Amino acid sequence: MKKSVFLLTGLVLLAGCGAESERANQMSEQPIATSESPIASPTVSTSSKHKVEKIEIVKGVVASCTNVRFHQEPVEDLIINCLDGAQGFNLAAIKGPAIVNVWGSWCPPCVGEVPIFVEFYSRMDSTIQLVGVDYQDGPLFAVKPFIEKIGMRWPNFVDPDGLVSVISGKSVPVTWFVNSSNEIVYKKFGPVTSLKELQSLSQKYLGVS
Repeated sequence: MKKSVFLLTGLVLLAGCGAESERANQMSEQPIATSESPIASPTVSTSSKHKVEKIEIVKGVVASCTNVRFHQEPVEDLIINCLDGAQGFNLAAIKGPAIVNVWGSWCPPCVGEVPIFVEFYSRMDSTIQLVGVDYQDGPLFAVKPFIEKIGMRWPNFVDPDGLVSVISGKSVPVTWFVNSSNEIVYKKFGPVTSLKELQSLSQKYLGVS
């Protein structure tokens, strides 16, 4: 019986989160982070026979979206706002090559893949745009401390109404790969599991990593 439970738990983490059901589960099992209940910073530990070294991930920032590049080709509008409060960005017109990661702080697989994106962001080719979309999350005063604690430093948009579900569906995480012709050429459903996987997908679909 225990073996079956462990297997089911693993499958849920790999599959991603349904926005409504998973958020309800998280609210019942874990408190949503607020400015009064900070989320612990992720760490990376390395060990030897004599010592264990604890390396803190750099503090995240609520980055501006004003430097995100958009193309002028006619597309359907998908207007959302930036996490920093700036308004009126058409995400459907993001200029490639770009990676768009749709996530929620209430979703454990989303949180689990963030350190991979942090490492990728520190190494990625300068021609790539990496942006996030915070999907149907809690109030901004709770999300901003989360971003700072977990190490995100790239621009993030907010989608409290679930507008991006027309592209991504209603489960997260989902990662879009937008090529240099400004086309979404691949959607990765579920969490990215390693830096190697993310670099490989970027190289395969965008030609750069």
